[in-house]
Amino acid sequence: MGKFEGILLATDWDGTFYQGKLFDENIKALKYYVAEGGKFTVCSGRYSGFLASFKDIVPFNTYTICYNGAYIVDLDNNDILYKGFCDEHLFDIVDDIIEAKLEYTTISIYNDKDNEPVTYTIDDFFQKKEEIKKEKIYKILFRAETTDAGTRGAQAANKMELYNYIAVRSWGLSLEILKRENAKGAAIRRLAEHIGSKLVVAVGDYENDLDMIEAADIGYAVGNAIDEVKKIADRITVNVEDSAIAHIIYDLERDIDNKVIIL
Repeated sequence: MGKFEGILLATDWDGTFYQGKLFDENIKALKYYVAEGGKFTVCSGRYSGFLASFKDIVPFNTYTICYNGAYIVDLDNNDILYKGFCDEHLFDIVDDIIEAKLEYTTISIYNDKDNEPVTYTIDDFFQKKEEIKKEKIYKILFRAETTDAGTRGAQAANKMELYNYIAVRSWGLSLEILKRENAKGAAIRRLAEHIGSKLVVAVGDYENDLDMIEAADIGYAVGNAIDEVKKIADRITVNVEDSAIAHIIYDLERDIDNKVIIL
């Protein structure tokens, strides 16, 4: 039995595992981790094709979580564990956000027929709205031109009627809308149950990682995470550029060796 057998390590991608490049220490540590029985997944807002472009470097060894949790897929064989689509309430929320004039300039649609998100200006979205409503949509993303505008928009959106949805940011300019049941926290628990993990460790840096960190048995914030993430995390590690995932793996190894973690 490997040292990390029974552990699922789930990391956000941008700002947590990746910062314009991959880090060699992370890859080295992950190869050791999976060789010792650990399961590794990325839990990201990114689409599967983008993440699959890294599979020859990154030692993915279980399903990958895309679209902030709404799509869970094996990148090697395209076996799909879960698809979580939006319902009619999505467009009620979108209408409210647009009518409130919250300084967003584009809307990206993450659907089940296009390999990449399809981006519209607000005007183009309105013109094509009835056709878009026929699509199977995982999530939508509003984009502002400045971080201040993005912050104002997110604050206003979260005061609106969101039904069973969440409105979260993965970076300062964005606002992502998806069903709460399809968010990152639910996704890591869904995957952990499927593969029989005994311990779930999650790592993140921004608002859309909050429920994932709370859902984990051990939730980590990277050193460059926003304050809200650090406040709810069980542990805080180094910055992304200091190979945060490697540090976490060696933390876990020490905890296992010292019987702090018993699997």
